[in-house]
Amino acid sequence: MMSNHFHMIASTPRGNLNEAMWYFMGQTSRDIAKASGRINQMYGSRYYKSMITCDHYYQLAYKYNYVNPVKAGICRRAEDYPYSTLHALLGLSHLMIPVEKDRLLFDNVEGTLNWLNEGVEEKDWRDV
Repeated sequence: MMSNHFHMIASTPRGNLNEAMWYFMGQTSRDIAKASGRINQMYGSRYYKSMITCDHYYQLAYKYNYVNPVKAGICRRAEDYPYSTLHALLGLSHLMIPVEKDRLLFDNVEGTLNWLNEGVEEKDWRDV
């Protein structure tokens, strides 16, 4: 979760992504507005979706999601961003939404963190 947008990798076995995203964005927008006293729209626009069809694309999307705060200059390492699922999965904060087991991370935590924090070429992001 960033200040005005979020990145998410989700599966929808029922094919009801529109319904799920409508609920998620509406509920989080209301909750954040209530907690912060904001009255303006939380998200800049409707969500953008992209179908992940292969492992290579999944890995690019996974890395993009977690490295986004680093690219924005908010933190130095992906695991340092407190509003990330990664931060919570590592036990550094409380996770407020249910998530599936992160096989990529927990197969090799140190290796995955090193991979996330190594430099990324701009051309790699064009595929995401």
